[in-house]
Amino acid sequence: MKLPGLDRLPGFERAMEQMQQKQEEIKRALESARCEGTAGGGMVRVTVNGLKQVVSVKLDAEALADKEMLEALIVAAVNEAGRRADEVAQQQMQQQMTGLLGNLKIPGMS
Repeated sequence: MKLPGLDRLPGFERAMEQMQQKQEEIKRALESARCEGTAGGGMVRVTVNGLKQVVSVKLDAEALADKEMLEALIVAAVNEAGRRADEVAQQQMQQQMTGLLGNLKIPGMS
């Protein structure tokens, strides 16, 4: 959505630069974040980064005995880790964007 004349507002270009910088900061923070999901009382541990990329999978030897159970536990652990990554991403966005829009003076909104 493009708003007519928005690019002529005082500070608009600087605000856009700051927003791009914040996006890069968020991406770097999410890449380095680690979120763990477990299942089966810890028999399966999956670690993802804040971008939901699987970083590691740890399996107890006990979990290897039952293939179907192991598959279900992996799915559950990955889903839990993904939910935690979503929470971390949301927190990062809130932290990084706080005050950013305050730098952009929009008539009627500041």
